[in-house]
Amino acid sequence: MMRFRDITLQSQCQQKKYIKIGYKTELQFITLAMILQGDIMDKSMVQICLAGIFGCTIYFLYSYMGILPAVVFIVIYILLLKKDFKKPLAFIVMGFSVLFFINCIIYFYSMNLGENIKCRIVEEGKDYYIGSLQNRRIKICPKNKEIQLGRQYILKGEFHRKVDYSKGIVGEYNLIASKPLKEDLIYKGYLIKSHLYNKLLTVTDEEGAAIILAVSGGDDSYIDYDKREEFNALGISHIISVSGLHVSLIYVVLQSIIGYKLALIVLFFYVIFTGGKSSTFRAFIMILLLVLGPKVKKTYEGISALAFAAFLLLLIKPYYILDIGYVLSFLAVLGIFTLNNKIKRKFYKLPNFIATSLSLTFSSMIFTTPYIIMRFNAVSLGGLISNLFLIPFYTFLLVLGNLLLLFIKVPTVFNLLSLITNSVLLIINTMEDFLVNLLPLPLEFTYIEGVMILILYLSYILIRRGVKSLRYLPILLFLLTIKQQYIIYPEINFIGGKKADIVEINYGTRKVMVCNQKVKLKYVYENYKGLDRIYDEFEEELTLKLSKHCSIDVEDKDGVFALQINHRGKISNIIIDKEYEKEATQCCYKSNSSSTSPNCDIIRINRKREGIILGHYYENYKLIGGELYHNYVH
Repeated sequence: MMRFRDITLQSQCQQKKYIKIGYKTELQFITLAMILQGDIMDKSMVQICLAGIFGCTIYFLYSYMGILPAVVFIVIYILLLKKDFKKPLAFIVMGFSVLFFINCIIYFYSMNLGENIKCRIVEEGKDYYIGSLQNRRIKICPKNKEIQLGRQYILKGEFHRKVDYSKGIVGEYNLIASKPLKEDLIYKGYLIKSHLYNKLLTVTDEEGAAIILAVSGGDDSYIDYDKREEFNALGISHIISVSGLHVSLIYVVLQSIIGYKLALIVLFFYVIFTGGKSSTFRAFIMILLLVLGPKVKKTYEGISALAFAAFLLLLIKPYYILDIGYVLSFLAVLGIFTLNNKIKRKFYKLPNFIATSLSLTFSSMIFTTPYIIMRFNAVSLGGLISNLFLIPFYTFLLVLGNLLLLFIKVPTVFNLLSLITNSVLLIINTMEDFLVNLLPLPLEFTYIEGVMILILYLSYILIRRGVKSLRYLPILLFLLTIKQQYIIYPEINFIGGKKADIVEINYGTRKVMVCNQKVKLKYVYENYKGLDRIYDEFEEELTLKLSKHCSIDVEDKDGVFALQINHRGKISNIIIDKEYEKEATQCCYKSNSSSTSPNCDIIRINRKREGIILGHYYENYKLIGGELYHNYVH
C-alpha cells in the first residue's frame, strides 16, 4: 500500500540536519568582514583587524572559487571603503591584508613532515584523530585504540597533503606506529575531566553529568543528540560549552578572591584546561588588555580590545575565519558593544535585571542572525525567553561545576555540592521541558534568504552613511524572494539512497519527495525546507497532480523506476534503470499513460551505486517547453 506523509515544520525540526560547507562558505566569512562597517570604522585597531579579515577572505575565496570572485571582492571592498581611508592609512591597511594573505599560504602549505613526528591528539572522529603540531592540525588515520585523547606521541607514518580549510587541516598522516610520551600538564587536564565525569556518574545520571562537564570543563562530547536538538530548539546551544561569558564570570569571581594578578594566571590555565577554544581565548585576551592596559597607562576601550583579539587569533590560526565559534563569538560581542546601551534604554520601564538580559540578547542576536541563517538555515526566536530564564541557573551551575572539580578529593564537600547541583539540574530540566512545549519552533530559511537578510543589514548601514542610491534595494530583494518561492518550470532532483533513490519534485510552491521505499529524512543532507509531502512505499504506480498544468506518473516495475511528466500537454520521461549499461543511450520505454506521445525523448540515468554520494543530489533536471535540461543550480 502507498503511504502519504505530511511534512510539517515540527517534523522537519526534529530531524537530524547536515550542513554542507563547500562552495557556500565565501559569503559566510565575508559576513564578519563586511558587518564591521559603520560608526566604529574610525578606530585604527578596527581598520587593521578588518584588513586582516579581508586578506584571509580573499585567500579562501580564491581557494574555493578561483581568481575571478576574489578579484570581484577586492574591487567591491575598495569601492566601499575608499572614502574611509586617507592615503597613508590606506597603504597600511592594504599591507596588512597582503600580510594575512601570505600568512594563510604559509599556514597551509609550508609544512613538510617526515616519517616521524611529535604530535598531540586533540580531537577524535569516527575513524580518525586530529593531531596538533607546530600550531597546525593534521588528520591521523586509521584509529588506534591505544592512542589517548590529549596525549603527546611520537608517530611513525606517511604524510599526504590533503587540505581541509574549514577545519584548519593541512594534510593527512597515515599512521604506522605510535609511541606515547611522558604525561604533561595538558594531558593531565584531560584525565581530570574524565575522572570528574566518572565521579559525577556516582551522584547523578548520565545527562546531568554530561551537562555539568560541558558547562564547567568545556567537554561536550558526552551530551547525546536528543539533548543537543533540545538546546538548538531553545536557542541556548552556547550555554553547553565554555564560552567568553563563562570566562568573564570566572575572572570576576577569582579577582574578588585572589586579586587580578593571580586571577589572570589561573584564568589562563582554565582556558587551556577547557580546550582553548577561540571564544575563550578571545575573552581572555580582552580581559588581559582591559585589566593590564590602565596599569601601563594604556587604556583600551571594548571595541579596540575586541578587534585586537580578533586580529591576534586570526594571525595565529587563519582558518578561524571559517570557524563557527570564532565568528559567532566576535559578532555577538560586537553587537553588545555597539547596540546594548541603545536597546537597554528602550526597556527603561522594565526591572533592571530583565532589561539587561533582554538588551544583551537582542544586541547579540542582531549581529549573529544573518550568519546563523546562512550556516544553519534556521534561527530560534524562543532564545529570547530561554536566555532570560535559563542563563541565571546555568551560571549557578557553572560555579557549582567548578566547585565540584575543586573538591573532588573531599567526599563530604563533594557530596553536599552534588545535592545542590542535582536540585539546580532538576529546576533547569523542568523549565526546559516547559519551554520546549511553549515556545515557537525555530524559523527555517534557505541560504539565499540568509544572504538577502545580510544584504539588507549592509544596505541599512550604507544608507545611514549617505549612500542613498541603495534605498530601493529592499524592494528588489522582496521581489527576488517572491520569485525564489515560486518555481516556474518543474525541477526534478535525484538524491542518492542506500537501496533506492529519492526523487524530489519542485513546481510552483509545491515540493514533494517520491521513493519506492521508506524515506528517512535524517539521511537527506540537502535542504528540504518547505517539503509538503512524501510519497513512499507505493505499489508499482503512482499519479501526482501538482497543479492543473502539471502531473507526474511514477512507475516501479521490473527494476525500472520511471517518471513521466506532463507539463502543459507536453510529455517527457526519465528512467532510472538498475541494470543500465553505459553504452545504452536510449530505450523504447512507454507507460500506459504515454500513448498520446509515443515518440517523446527519454533520458536514462546510470544508477551504479559507486557513482552516487548518499544523501546528496546526483542528477538535476529542469523541464522547459517539454524538453529536459540539466539544472546546475544546486
